Amino acid sequence: FSAYRTLAAGANSLTSAHVDELVQMVATIIRSGAKEGVFRRVDPAVTGRAVLHSTLRFHHPFHADEWASPTIDADYEAVWNLLMEGLRATKSSKVTRG
Repeated sequence: FSAYRTLAAGANSLTSAHVDELVQMVATIIRSGAKEGVFRRVDPAVTGRAVLHSTLRFHHPFHADEWASPTIDADYEAVWNLLMEGLRATKSSKVTRG
């Protein structure tokens, strides 16, 4: 991950393009969920970026040292549940992690 950080620091446009691609992937999931009635209607791109930012600790190599924390799974579940509750279309919809 140290090498990744060094390379990423010198490749801002590449890093930005990668983040934009990740945001679009999450936006596609949100758009699909809204179409199916599982998620409430939101701006998929804005919400996708917010989801990506809120989960950064769990996927960005900069935080790799934190992944060994004994609370990492509970921390992830708390963030996941918060996100799903915020996106849920209605109280009767159940959103599960796949």
